[in-house]
Formats: sequence, C-alpha cells, structure tokens
Amino acid sequence: MEDFKRLCDDVYAKGMKIIIDCVYNHTSPDSVLAKEHPDWFYHKKDGSFGNKVGDWSDVIDLDYSHRDLWKYQAETLVMWAKYVDGFRCDVAPMVPVEFWKYAREEVAKLRPGAIWLAESGAPDFIRFLRSKGAVGGSDSELYQAFDMTYDYDIYPDLRAALLGQKDLTDYLAGLNRQEGVYPENYVKAHFLENRDVVRAHGMIDDPAALRAMTAFI
Repeated sequence: MEDFKRLCDDVYAKGMKIIIDCVYNHTSPDSVLAKEHPDWFYHKKDGSFGNKVGDWSDVIDLDYSHRDLWKYQAETLVMWAKYVDGFRCDVAPMVPVEFWKYAREEVAKLRPGAIWLAESGAPDFIRFLRSKGAVGGSDSELYQAFDMTYDYDIYPDLRAALLGQKDLTDYLAGLNRQEGVYPENYVKAHFLENRDVVRAHGMIDDPAALRAMTAFI
C-alpha cells in the first residue's frame, strides 16, 4: 500500500490524474470474499460457484441481489477514492446500474467529481446477456451512473473501415448517430485498440497513417 501511495504522489506531482481498474462482477474462486461470504456469489444448480454467462473458467460471479454486498463493495471504492481520481469499471453492464448509482453517491461524499468510466459492451453483447436472463445495461442506462462509456457501439465500423471492408463514412455516420441516441451528458472513450481487440498496427501498416488516425481518435 505504501508503494501505491508513492505512485499516486508521483503521478500527481506530474500534473496527471490516476484512475484504477475495478472488477466488481466477479472474483477468483480463492478470493477472500469467496471464503468469507460464499452466499454473495452466484451458484449453479448443483450449489457450486459458477458464471451466469460466458466461459470465464478462472473466475466466479458475484450476486448483487444481496444488499450487504452493495455496502461492502461501495466501502472498498470509498477506500480507494482516498488516493485516486476515479475508476474504470470492468464489464460494467453485468452489474446492476442501481448499484453503480449507489456507489457513485457514496464515493462523492469523499471525492466529489470522481471520474467514472464504464467498460460498456457492444449491442450484440447486451442482447446476448439479456437473452440469458442476465443483467445487461445498455450504454444509455449506464450514463445514469457513469461519465464515460467505451466505443464498442461503433468500433466494428471503424475496424471494417481500417481493414478496407467498409468506407470510413460508415464510421463517421456512427459518430454522428451517437449525438442523437445518448443522453446529453454522454462522453465516449474512443479507442483504436485495447486488450480485447486487434492491435491498431495490425490494421494500419503505414506509420504516418497510424499517427494520423491516433490523432483523429
């Protein structure tokens, strides 16, 4: 923890802000929480830990029908908010929006103006979650609690354009469409690449074009 505090101090000394990644949909099977509060987790029909959807075999899902879990999770966010400016929330659509709203209110008591970034999902992912009876918060719903969401709603058009499968105007039309379908407070975290998609250099060979596209994004 002392190392982390020094990291934050060094970041702030450079005039930067720092946000941390929060994975609140699931934990490892051997987490402290799984040992101390197994009742706060999703259980399969045979009573064992598991996942509501997906094949993430190395993690187990939390169950937000337990309000005590809400309090516990919000308290951890408040603790980290003593040191950081905000949070990037992993697979945010799979956690109830009402929890995120509650957590934001709790954090605001300590750090007003904290930055909230949702790793939101593509529309087909949200449809998949809902078809399985799981929580699937759309981008529009997430803006009740978050300042920013990912750009997965139009990333397929960007990727197709960069690979020569579509015209770039299709992607630009998506950018304009966002202006009419999201709440007025919406901000999109545009990206060329992240750990879940193909590297940008894998789509753009020319270094000058890659620099230009990076600037555009």
